[in-house]
Amino acid sequence: MPPKRSGMENHPALGEGTSAKDSRPRFRWGQVLRGNDGNCFSSFPRKPLAPAKAGGQSTKNNEAWQVPYGLESRGRGRARVGAIVPSTNRNLEPDFCLLAPPGVSMHFTRQGGEDEGRIPDSEEMQAYAHQPLEPSVRALRAAQVDVIAFGCTSATLSGGASFDRHLGNEIERLSGRPAVTAAAALLEALTALGVSRVAFVSPYVRELHERGIAFLRECGIDVSGDANPGRTLDSYEQELDPGSVYEMALHADDVRAEGLVLSCTEMRSVEAIEAIEASTGKPVVTSNQALVRACLTRIGIDPSEVEAGGRLFRLARERSGVPAAKVD
Repeated sequence: MPPKRSGMENHPALGEGTSAKDSRPRFRWGQVLRGNDGNCFSSFPRKPLAPAKAGGQSTKNNEAWQVPYGLESRGRGRARVGAIVPSTNRNLEPDFCLLAPPGVSMHFTRQGGEDEGRIPDSEEMQAYAHQPLEPSVRALRAAQVDVIAFGCTSATLSGGASFDRHLGNEIERLSGRPAVTAAAALLEALTALGVSRVAFVSPYVRELHERGIAFLRECGIDVSGDANPGRTLDSYEQELDPGSVYEMALHADDVRAEGLVLSCTEMRSVEAIEAIEASTGKPVVTSNQALVRACLTRIGIDPSEVEAGGRLFRLARERSGVPAAKVD
């Protein structure tokens, strides 16, 4: 029985035959590629076989493994980003992978043991932030990551600016690597954009939402408008789709605001960035978008290489002279 079509069959990387712009052989649905010994090894299109090394033995085994087109520099090789993620969070990892530039791999460890059925308040988030860091840091050091992100915004928003700095410094001390918290990453992104007055959006319970506003004001960022769901959620990720995030952002927007902050690594904000920026004409900063940017800058990778993520990364491309990616 032929495989079910996914709607991607017209994607340039999967088209049949040979493109006028690209002479590489194209993958056809159901196509099986074989090595010289007749064994199936993949259904990906392949690079031309590498010549045998001088003085080498048979190249039969080498010919049976070639890196698929488009994967040579994708997902590994340049740097490793590590992140400490709350155990119930299902959104940070997909967002990080969506934004990862070529050659940068993302590695995660989970921390906590929160109640799966209730949304935490400030007290619970501070308790999360005070859990021992050593096991999580040790796990990421074992993966030989180059930088570590603390992937929970509200845990340090609720503790204030000094606690946020302390936690970031403690991760650096334990790991021997650069580190950044989500809250600190938000501030760095706003500085990069030249924004000092924002509208604030979060999915938090109201008391924790107010702590987030207080944190920004403590750090010199004025908040002129805000919005949250107005009710207690059972799941940030499941109950707030990108369309709901978009509507909250438009509700929060204020004529005085220079940009919008969408706080929470579990809220599906990255997918809504472009639509919000198009509707408001203002830059949008989200927890995961800002975290990825902060991690890349700490390990010497230009954020302009990120092809999505709104004005924050588009500005980096403009400053570096990198042409914008074409959208067909």
